[in-house]
This record gives sequence, C-alpha cells and structure tokens, in this order.
Amino acid sequence: RNGQKTLHFYNEFVNVPMLFYDPAIKPIKIKQVTSHIDLAPTVLDLIGLNREGSFQGASVINKSDDSHAIIESGGRGPCDLIRKPAKIALVTKEYKYIYSSKDNKESTKELYNLIEDTNELNNLVNNSIYSKIQEDFENIVKKRILAIDAV
Repeated sequence: RNGQKTLHFYNEFVNVPMLFYDPAIKPIKIKQVTSHIDLAPTVLDLIGLNREGSFQGASVINKSDDSHAIIESGGRGPCDLIRKPAKIALVTKEYKYIYSSKDNKESTKELYNLIEDTNELNNLVNNSIYSKIQEDFENIVKKRILAIDAV
C-alpha cells in the first residue's frame, strides 16, 4: 500500500464489531459508520441516562445514515500536535480520507472509494473527479485538528 505510515487506518485495523447483550433490549443492527467515541453515549442511551455535554461522540442508536466517523492517532504518549504528526481519517460508508501532517505541513493524503476498492489500494487523492469530496473531507479534518489544538 502507498500509505504505509498510515497503515493503522485501513479497514482491517478499524472495523471492530461491537455487541451489547441484555434480554430487555430489542435486537438492532447498526449499519452506520461509528467511532469509539460513540461508545459511552451509546451505553448511556441504552440504560436510559443523559450524557455529559463534554462527550464528543453520539449514540449509535440515533445516528443518521449519512454520518461519518473520525479516527485519530497521536501515536504513543500524550497528544502533542506541535511535536508529533497529526494523523486523522474520516470515514463514511462510501469513502475514507486519511490526512497526516508533521510540523503543521501536509505530508500524506489518501482517499479511497470503499465500495469500489474494498482493499484500499487505489488512492484517489489526485483524481480530479473526487476533488470536491476531498475538499469537503479535508475541511472536516482540519476543523478537527483545530479543535484538538485548542485543548
């Protein structure tokens, strides 16, 4: 794969099944894209408690079909975007956009069509047909980086 430095964002590393069991809960299958930050709000929703306002995730019970998930990796140790690269992936049902920067300079961008390229081998980042998708995803990722920087 072209993006060996962002290997931990490929589907075989991030597609993690999740199962809750309680005989009182009606079985449902969630098909939306979700993230680990959605775990706590989902558990609270299932047991009927209100979530803290500081949670960034959303309950997967109420998530819309057009949702996306953001996957972040700060490597080992504390998050430090000044000394360590920002590595963020934005995932929808159809696409995955991977963005990595070091020293506030872009270093890696990858865009994959997850429906047509399930093994994520064809990086579409330089394909003009996908420039609008890339621009939209990059704006979301850069907003997330600014939010992390503000903390």
